[in-house]
Amino acid sequence: MKRLLGALGDLVLPPTCGSCGGGVPAEDRHRLCPPCRAAIRDLAGDPPRVRDAAVVACASSFDGLLQDLIQRFKYRAELALARPLAELLVEVALARDLQPDIVVPVPLSLDRMRERGFDHTWLLAGPVAAALGVPREAALARAPGRPPQVGLALEHREDNVAGVFSAVGSAQEDAHVLLIDDVVTTGATASEAARTLRAAGAASVDVVALAHRQ
Repeated sequence: MKRLLGALGDLVLPPTCGSCGGGVPAEDRHRLCPPCRAAIRDLAGDPPRVRDAAVVACASSFDGLLQDLIQRFKYRAELALARPLAELLVEVALARDLQPDIVVPVPLSLDRMRERGFDHTWLLAGPVAAALGVPREAALARAPGRPPQVGLALEHREDNVAGVFSAVGSAQEDAHVLLIDDVVTTGATASEAARTLRAAGAASVDVVALAHRQ
């Protein structure tokens, strides 16, 4: 029945690319169309080092179409972009043959989430966890009251996130964790998140993000 309803839905509202609105094959309904996917170039340069992480991998650099998609998703609440952006993360995880036990997003603080109305990394982590066949876990909490990393001088970013995360629950204990973020700049936020997870008993932490800033 679900498959039939999906097919009927495709007749009424054919699948479209989340970026340009062009058509995509029904089997690729959550992906970008081929021209838009091709516009997101392969990663140029190495992502920043993330302490306490075994693997750090990004889909591309933070520029061009990918930068536009991330900003539309985060700041203009174009939530339909969560699925095609998450597919980019899945591509990266599969290409690196990552086999986590759980998927954990780098969270917003509660005050920032209330202000924005959603947590973008939580939305990204759901399809990734489903594609990899593992749970998505809210294993980290973020303290309120810190200024956002965006806009801070690079030399202040590490101090700004020191001690900002705390571990929640026990899902991370002895687990191979896949940590999901949108953009890695200096690696300070991901490093603090990975450190917190390892201190709470995670066996290993890999980081996959949509983009890194060069």
